[in-house]
Amino acid sequence: MRGADIQASVGELDGAITSKGYNDVDDRTADAAIALLSPDGPVGIPGEELTITAQRYGRIPHSYVTCTRDNAIPLALPHRFIKEIDAVSASPTAVTELDSSHSPFLSQPAALAEAIASSLPDMTSLRRTP
Repeated sequence: MRGADIQASVGELDGAITSKGYNDVDDRTADAAIALLSPDGPVGIPGEELTITAQRYGRIPHSYVTCTRDNAIPLALPHRFIKEIDAVSASPTAVTELDSSHSPFLSQPAALAEAIASSLPDMTSLRRTP
């Protein structure tokens, strides 16, 4: 493969990555984010059985942020995760939906921060007094 062919392939790959995960950010931001991407390490399969029960799972409040313009993970998949979690959880999942790509931390950082902050439980009752 010639250098020009490699450059064209890299450009096509970057365009595909942008359309999947950064489709609502400017080109400069998308290019910077893509430059920071690296492969994840291999994930091993746990060797022990994991038993989930409503009595144990969901006692700690949990939340999920869905992104309506996520082209990397179809919206049906997070909805399935939430449904499956709620089927075995002692409490329902708090869901926040953002009109964003897969990367709201780049395109809508304030909205994402608000979604995270608003999903946190009131911890004042857990504070220790000196």
